[in-house]
Amino acid sequence: MRSPLWFVLAGVIAVAGFVAAGFHVVSGIGGIEGRLMQVVMPGSAVLNLKAPGTYSIYYEHKSVVDGQVHVGTGMAGLRLSMRGPGGDVQLVPNSGGATYTFGRREGRSVYSFTATTPGEYRITGTLPEGRSEPKVVLGVESGLIGGMARMVGGAIGMAFGGLAIAGILVIVTLLQRQKAKRA
Repeated sequence: MRSPLWFVLAGVIAVAGFVAAGFHVVSGIGGIEGRLMQVVMPGSAVLNLKAPGTYSIYYEHKSVVDGQVHVGTGMAGLRLSMRGPGGDVQLVPNSGGATYTFGRREGRSVYSFTATTPGEYRITGTLPEGRSEPKVVLGVESGLIGGMARMVGGAIGMAFGGLAIAGILVIVTLLQRQKAKRA
């Protein structure tokens, strides 16, 4: 391990850690974005929820739905209601308002609800005076913020893991080279 090529290998490992982290983030964003169900309101839509749990409803003030760009200035007095397999579902306003931005989509959390069982949940949105405009895009998902945190944490782990392995390799090589000089 006295050859200077070990230093080159350490550099390659460090760079590989950052490249792996980048791929992890890019693939993770696509996965998260794909799990975010979009509905256009006012109107009604059926969400097929695969698992029980807490879900968040996001107001997307910048969005693309079916190739059409939506840019909103607010929810325009939109009133939401939801029915699930067991009846009416309580929508709880979110005061903190977690946000996201990826690609051409930006949103903030406005409500959360608990799905007690998997199944079809119908979300209905109405505007005051029965208006049909402006269109409001909502995203519905479970675990978005947690998924993003896991994605970022994994990327940081990959980057620092590559650096740690490279650092150990450099230290061992330096120690071996010093030992050879003394001998």
